[in-house]
Amino acid sequence: MKNAVRRIRRERNITQETLAKDSGISRQYLSKIESSSVMPSTEISLSLAKSLGLKVEDLFFYQKCKV
Repeated sequence: MKNAVRRIRRERNITQETLAKDSGISRQYLSKIESSSVMPSTEISLSLAKSLGLKVEDLFFYQKCKV
């Protein structure tokens, strides 16, 4: 499943290392989440969202609207 974690992290100029540390995961695991290689647990998804000040839906149910 595609997600918006990488896009949002980059827009906010946050490094993978910083977001991973704030979320309690390794940088390597964050990289796998961003590339959609793994689907994080609910706990990790909530932690990522909290670290970014967003809702889980903003990260993992992201869809570009076609107008």
